[in-house]
Amino acid sequence: MRLYFIGTGAGGSPGSKRWRTSVLLESGGSHLLVDCGVGCHYRLSDKGLLRDVDAVFVTHPHMDHFLGLPELLFQAHMDGRRKELLIIGPPGLEEFIKVSGAVQTP
Repeated sequence: MRLYFIGTGAGGSPGSKRWRTSVLLESGGSHLLVDCGVGCHYRLSDKGLLRDVDAVFVTHPHMDHFLGLPELLFQAHMDGRRKELLIIGPPGLEEFIKVSGAVQTP
């Protein structure tokens, strides 16, 4: 089991050196991203893990915990990701994803 601290910055932290809240748990070949703060897709790409994320769990609806989700979905698509991504989160998250235009809905 491995734990990667992808982003450790809080909503009001200045600059981009710490990005926003994201932790990746790797266990038994599965990858769970807990929270998806802005910039996490850069760090996941740098580590070669962007395509490996199996699920995203957003703990609560503060922007620093989910605002990176549209970026992650878009970049994963641009990188050729084709496998399904399970996203679990608080009420309203699905609507946010649709409104952001990060994914095409039928």
